[in-house]
Amino acid sequence: MCKVCVSSITLNCNAVTIKKGYSATLKAVVNPSNATNRDVMWNSSNEGVANVCDGVVHANAKGAAVITAIAKDGSGEHSTCKVTVTEDVLVSSINIANSVNTMFVGDSTYLKASVLPENATCKCVSWSSLNEGVATINPESGLVYAKNAGDVRLCATAMDGSGCKAYISIRIVEKVCVSSVTLNCNAVTIKKGCSATLKAIVNPSNATNRDVMWNSSN
Repeated sequence: MCKVCVSSITLNCNAVTIKKGYSATLKAVVNPSNATNRDVMWNSSNEGVANVCDGVVHANAKGAAVITAIAKDGSGEHSTCKVTVTEDVLVSSINIANSVNTMFVGDSTYLKASVLPENATCKCVSWSSLNEGVATINPESGLVYAKNAGDVRLCATAMDGSGCKAYISIRIVEKVCVSSVTLNCNAVTIKKGCSATLKAIVNPSNATNRDVMWNSSN
């Protein structure tokens, strides 16, 4: 019986990128299909970066390696795949835009966070309130809702596993509503072409918003 040698080996891909700690599987197609010995040996040019076992490539460290599948029948046929191992860039710091220090009960606002470094792999943060009796915050959107008067500390936590956190403190105060508005006069006569000034007295003096709107019926 004549020995049929391997004429070619092709891999399912010739380049692959894998994150450190993960793996990818390479498959070798050996031709011809009736080759006497269709087994292959696997080899890595840099096992510190990536090692291979039965076609499964394990990413060990950032860098590059060449994985080779070699025919075991002595024909010398082989095929290669370039493996690039990447490493996650973790968040090193978080900055919360300090747009608000005080809120009124019943009000809401959004908090925004930026992370460093700029090339961090995952820039997402999760929000939490350290005193939900005073204020709650949506974990994803950063929407703060002021529930009761008091002080609350809010936290942004990096979601990349780095453990990086940032905090902001907000004081929640009761809103003091206007109880009355009086004018300096309740009737006035003005000649055509002339003018008069009305003054609004807003009570109480510590009302949260003492602004008024003016309107004419005609």
